[in-house]
Amino acid sequence: MTKISNHGTVDSTRNKQSGPTWKHLLTSGFLALAAMATGAGCGGGASIAQSTAAAQRGEFDVDECAALVGQCTMLSHQAARAGRFDDAVRFGQSGCYHSSAEACEAARDVYGSDAVVYVNLATATERSLQLCDRGNEWACFDLGNIYAYGPPTIRSVQSALGYLERACEDGVASACAEAAKQRQGQDASPALVVDLIEQSCLLGDPVACTDAARAYFVDNEIPADAGRAWEYAIRACDQDSSAVVPEACWMAGLLRTNGDGVQQDQQDGRGLMSQACDGGWIDACYELGTMQHGGVGGRVDTQGAAESFTSACSGVRIVPAACTTLGMLYFDGTGVATDAESGVEFLQQGCANGDARGCSLLAGLFEQGVVVEASPSHALAYYVLACQAGGADDCSTAGAMFYGGTGAEADTSRAMDLFEIACLNGSMNGCYNLAALFDRGDATPPYAAYTQELYRQACEGGYERACEFVR
Repeated sequence: MTKISNHGTVDSTRNKQSGPTWKHLLTSGFLALAAMATGAGCGGGASIAQSTAAAQRGEFDVDECAALVGQCTMLSHQAARAGRFDDAVRFGQSGCYHSSAEACEAARDVYGSDAVVYVNLATATERSLQLCDRGNEWACFDLGNIYAYGPPTIRSVQSALGYLERACEDGVASACAEAAKQRQGQDASPALVVDLIEQSCLLGDPVACTDAARAYFVDNEIPADAGRAWEYAIRACDQDSSAVVPEACWMAGLLRTNGDGVQQDQQDGRGLMSQACDGGWIDACYELGTMQHGGVGGRVDTQGAAESFTSACSGVRIVPAACTTLGMLYFDGTGVATDAESGVEFLQQGCANGDARGCSLLAGLFEQGVVVEASPSHALAYYVLACQAGGADDCSTAGAMFYGGTGAEADTSRAMDLFEIACLNGSMNGCYNLAALFDRGDATPPYAAYTQELYRQACEGGYERACEFVR
């Protein structure tokens, strides 16, 4: 008669994180100010009245003015999508034309809520139409924005796309990126959207390069292509400090470290990861900590690893696995002073945010009474959480506890469900325990026909104990 194992082997490997989809593209708000030059836009810092009078006298080229405005608008868009909102507002204000200084200043109050400010819209539209017809690509870009974000009475996606794609063809990087956003909203094919983003990248928009790299980084709506992902990621990362997109450096670092799409160079990969972490991309901080702790791409640096994991476990968004790893460092006193209480807190933070390993380690502490007071009910609760977070072996362990009435009343039905989940998700311990439950006749109705199949699956999967029962 087969005895069910009470403790599965806990899987301590890190869960793989799924990559972003192509739809996660141009994420930040956008400021289009359709008015005439004040300050840096046109007229060399002259007042609106002076600029207008100069225009009437023909003392400066209106086409040149529009080009300056369009460049300011482009810089504003790029800064916004990169999260540099102060720069976005500054460039947006410099690009105000046909407006007043007060209207530009008012943009500060509405910028963060995706608001779009249009001043003297009829005049701006008329002037932009004239300039676009005369071949000014920046005016076409502004028209596209007017039709994309103007009042509902004039809003037209098709008109917006027409002008944006015209400006894109004439070399305006942000026009390509905005056209991609509009096409995405029309459920265009992923390939068409990515093609527009690639054009924007090749025209010099580092944010678009990051978007293109992201699209090719994982196999999703378009086939993954590590070579193209590297090409675009390194373009966005290899910029001056004000234009670098940290996410791009993170992707480039992973590709370089693993030799995917580019020759492997772990030292360079570690440097790219450090650059991304310094820029605030927390996934890179986690990867950098792992490399520092394991001596990948350079010397072992346990103190640096602890600092990197701390960065990844702080702030509004965190990497749960980093919190769990940091907790283990505090238990071991690796790179930090030994502090079991802090270790438990970081494990709890990792578990609370969905890291199966953090939940599983906490379950083990409560099961064995290490650092915390022994509590079978707490142990079971954490094993269930670990199971829900994707820990297949933890599902089997929780099932065994329900079967034996450890930490809760015995519940064969719940145990069977957990064993099945474990087995379906690759736990050979779960397959073995499910077979053992059927073998004992504890399941209703009987599943004798499946018993041998499950024993064989567990045996072939490397769970040697199951091999004893294969006939």
